[in-house]
Amino acid sequence: MVKHATQSCSALRPWLIVMVVGLLVHQTTPTLTDDCPGAMGNRHIHTMLLRVCGDCYNVLRDPEIEVDCRSGCFTSDTFKSCLELIERGDEFFDFMRRVGILNAGGK
Repeated sequence: MVKHATQSCSALRPWLIVMVVGLLVHQTTPTLTDDCPGAMGNRHIHTMLLRVCGDCYNVLRDPEIEVDCRSGCFTSDTFKSCLELIERGDEFFDFMRRVGILNAGGK
């Protein structure tokens, strides 16, 4: 009986490891929200814009800034201010084109 219980337990270990790793990856991976209808097909652009908000947060250390920066799929005034803050204002039109790509097909 003890041998059977040990075999059952060791058979569950791989599944338990997969579940734990899956949860960790899910929690640490940036999620693509419905805020940006074009994000799924343009992950590289989405990641680039998220980086602007992350850099802005690293300068100001205010969690609300990062949230406000991403709001409306990066169409907020905070996103534009963050571009200036992290000294990427000269790329403003390039970033707005990328924001337009992510917002294409939106409601």
